[in-house]
Amino acid sequence: MEVQETHTTCPDCGADLPHRDPQPTDSHTDGGVKTGPAQPAARQSKHQRVETSANLELPIGLHHDVLGRRTAAALFDSILVVAILQILISRPSPTALLLLFTVPFAYFIVLEAFWGKTLGKLMLGLEVVTESGEPISLNQSIVRNLLRVIDGLPTMYLLGFILAAFSDRTQRLGDKVANTLVVKNGGP
Repeated sequence: MEVQETHTTCPDCGADLPHRDPQPTDSHTDGGVKTGPAQPAARQSKHQRVETSANLELPIGLHHDVLGRRTAAALFDSILVVAILQILISRPSPTALLLLFTVPFAYFIVLEAFWGKTLGKLMLGLEVVTESGEPISLNQSIVRNLLRVIDGLPTMYLLGFILAAFSDRTQRLGDKVANTLVVKNGGP
């Protein structure tokens, strides 16, 4: 029995996804025992199935790719938010004081709830989705982003980074509680 290999294309990244179907093509019998060409060793697929209700398939090694991109996006977003806060600090007023506390949360909550990504995630080809692959709701965005306070402990998102690094789906605490994922969206 020889394994016939057909190919499909990943709808997300365009990668070639081999699919193997055993079909009898050239077998011989020797005393009642079927013999034939040796089966080729199974090639490891470039994708692995992630357990979600959408049954997403992600490239093997994507965990580290998403973690790296996610870290770079967080750095970009942090620099942008700090720049905005610097402008607010330079113009003291009661409104500026109020904005000092709301801008950091509003930036992430609003952009992720309505676009599915911050500017940093946009630049690095990432998107925030539900565990079933759907766009996140405003409530999910609020939950995942308010928990940034805990993910940011003890300093510079160390807890969030450790949780994401050891999570099968690169989820920090905010993602786990809100049932969200950060995934590569076919960007750069």
